[in-house]
Amino acid sequence: MPTPSNYIGPDTVFGLMDDDGESRQLGLPIVRFISDYAVTDDPKESIGWMPPKHDRSHVPLHHGNNEVPPSLKKATIAFILGCAVRILRGQETKHNSMLIHVTRFVDVQEHIYEQVSSLMRDIQQKLLYGEDGSKNKLLQEIHDLWLSDFIPTNVKINDEQCPKYEWAEVAEKILASAQSILVRRINGSAGDVLDYEKHKKAGLNVIAIGGDKLSRGLTLEGLTVSYFTRPTRMYDTLMQMGRWFGYRDGFIDVCRLYAPSSLIEWFEHITDASEQLRREFLLMCEMGETPATYGQRVKTHPVLMVTSQVKMRYTTELTCSYQGAISETIVYSRSKSDVEKNYSATQALIAKIKSYAAMSRNPLRENKPRDIPGKFMWAGVNSDDVLDFLKSYITPPHARRVNTALLAQYIQNQIDNGDLNKWSVFIAGKDPSSNETVAADISGFTTGLLERNNHPILSQKPDSEPLFYRIRRLVSPADESWDLTATQYQYALSLSGNGVGARAGGEEIRVARDKSQALLILYPLANKDWTGPLEETENCYIGFAISFPGNKSDKPIKYRVNQVYQGQMDD
Repeated sequence: MPTPSNYIGPDTVFGLMDDDGESRQLGLPIVRFISDYAVTDDPKESIGWMPPKHDRSHVPLHHGNNEVPPSLKKATIAFILGCAVRILRGQETKHNSMLIHVTRFVDVQEHIYEQVSSLMRDIQQKLLYGEDGSKNKLLQEIHDLWLSDFIPTNVKINDEQCPKYEWAEVAEKILASAQSILVRRINGSAGDVLDYEKHKKAGLNVIAIGGDKLSRGLTLEGLTVSYFTRPTRMYDTLMQMGRWFGYRDGFIDVCRLYAPSSLIEWFEHITDASEQLRREFLLMCEMGETPATYGQRVKTHPVLMVTSQVKMRYTTELTCSYQGAISETIVYSRSKSDVEKNYSATQALIAKIKSYAAMSRNPLRENKPRDIPGKFMWAGVNSDDVLDFLKSYITPPHARRVNTALLAQYIQNQIDNGDLNKWSVFIAGKDPSSNETVAADISGFTTGLLERNNHPILSQKPDSEPLFYRIRRLVSPADESWDLTATQYQYALSLSGNGVGARAGGEEIRVARDKSQALLILYPLANKDWTGPLEETENCYIGFAISFPGNKSDKPIKYRVNQVYQGQMDD
């Protein structure tokens, strides 16, 4: 279902990774990283106030003292400020909740409850009575957080429902805000309850401390501040524990999530994976298909699990690696816009590389004419230009085997690993002067268009035009060898074992290629019987293939896919 515009979801809080896989769109500026809850954020850490690894006998101490760490005190003060701001905005009868979720053990929660209760009593008493200047010192601490955190956040969010206030206005409401806050334990053993209904006239301001009971099912009304350190390695459980999503009209600027950086990184990954899955579902619906015919996938994580093993028993982990592979486009969008974008992406690529890369001949044609009409190759191409091409090229949803976003991510992983930094680009057209051949101009290079037999891919909508076309094979076997040296090709021949006069196959060619060497092949395709006749000045279909080296250890990308998706990969 479409998300309402005022709903604060994971993508709003954590942002989303751009399609290029390199940069992240910023989420709301309400996340605050904490690190003083344990010595390190390693999942196996067992030392500190509330380390990731602890049992029911753990006694939370901060530097040996029976008190909360500074980050939790700051989160509590932030909650007091949030309640004060809501009073100023006429929301004093609305509920406000603070979530503290750091352990699943009830015995440990009791210690946290005592520490937080002690902290709140101390704050309330100092604000009410003061002692030796303690009131002024505490007010200064609250003022400092207001100036350093709340004012900048309000400016960044810039929501007309969240007006800005001067400190003097806020300071007048601090005592009333702090005095109204209750601390409750929410677990199976405690008798406390979140009785919002009982306080519906005046509003309930509560700090809720709990574990499993808070993580699922229980509604936290007006959740403003969350202090969250408890790790779990399953996507669905982690998202269910994240109670800070929902409607925050008129107070989103005072909401805060305090959590370790490692946990935020996990939430960001799950957010990206969930958004990708949501887009796939929307696309499935737009195409009139169903889960029975449209396979689904979820991006995996090296540490996290998508869900429990029982729920994943009908799925397969798909390792996305292109080591020693040829990746070729065989499905094409019939959309004129997509055709134009892909042609423009090709034009832009050639325009870039012709300005610096050397035109290269096929080393295997030493005794033949240097130039072959319609075929052009450049060596020494920058990998960034190849990545830019992939990010601009549009692949349709049926192109399971060639997804430019995945290809770009995979290539970037290899570049980061010190591989795939030597590229050649080859336009594998035909002689433009041959009979009945339509020519195309690609950034000043004239080439004849190739023809490939195709068949339409119809949506399930009745009487609809075909949305896509599929061909059986794009690459001609000899095209992959164009960037090989004569020595490399001889090695490929020796691997094929076909004797004198034989030709090396694609697999042997890829093994013979250096581990840092890859070839991008561009195919200008005639669109006869696709979108109508092609005039010489019109855009043509562009297919591409990448021939990857096969003698290296790569860094694959992994997905968890269902049975329908796996079947489509096998087709």
